[in-house]
Amino acid sequence: MKQGSLFSGKRFFSLLRQHIFHNYMALLLGLVVGFGISFLVIAFLQFLNGNNQSSNNEFLIMLIFGYAFLGGFYISSAFSPFRNKERAQTYLMTPGTTFEKYLVEFIFYPLLYLLAFPILYLIAYELSSSLISIFKDGFLPFDLLDKINSEFLFSEEFMYKDGVKIIIEERPYWKLVASISFSLAMAFFLGAASFKKYAMLKTLLGLAVYFGLCLWMFFWLISELEWGQYSLSSHQSYLTPFGTGGVDQQKLINFFSIWILCWGLVLGVVTYLKLREKEV
Repeated sequence: MKQGSLFSGKRFFSLLRQHIFHNYMALLLGLVVGFGISFLVIAFLQFLNGNNQSSNNEFLIMLIFGYAFLGGFYISSAFSPFRNKERAQTYLMTPGTTFEKYLVEFIFYPLLYLLAFPILYLIAYELSSSLISIFKDGFLPFDLLDKINSEFLFSEEFMYKDGVKIIIEERPYWKLVASISFSLAMAFFLGAASFKKYAMLKTLLGLAVYFGLCLWMFFWLISELEWGQYSLSSHQSYLTPFGTGGVDQQKLINFFSIWILCWGLVLGVVTYLKLREKEV
């Protein structure tokens, strides 16, 4: 294989420019529409609710479900040329290796969405809160950013002494959240490369079957190997990957973060192989 035959910077950036040139209007429209819908829905709910919304978790729930649903829909639209025979032929004849085309699709679908949606939603929420505070005297919004930080990015163990909050230990959850988000995104990315029609629905069905089988196998192993006799918090946990001296929460987070990330990387490799198969 000649040097540069797998990846050429010049060829890759040419593909990148071509993708932007053909899709910039759709990308801009998607960003504007996504931001606009988020802003209007948030503002509408904030206006309807009372002045004190400091404990209103519905905006966090909206972020989680919106992130998952819209992400599945958007990422499932990757590899769109393969939905049409004529466009597929043009796409396959475009100068560029399979790896370069894969990278372009990865950047504009899983990576762009994973980074852009939370930022757009947070900006929409803060702007909406500022707007509603003008019309509502004494308006106290839900602190979404602090809630995300304390629930999803970091977990704190604390105690109060003389009315002062003292943090005993802070554990980073962001690794686990990032690995779960990445792996789910790559599952829909694989679905987009595998299915011509109804990619999102078929991917959801595949995920449901997969997780169902995993749960069945887990409970079967508990029954057959009598894992129920072992306690993760005791010194009998020989069948666990966390040692026998009790479970450290940070070890749990690190273990599952790496395991789930590996699952996402495997899905990414399978997606690349599916793209190569189509090009052959």
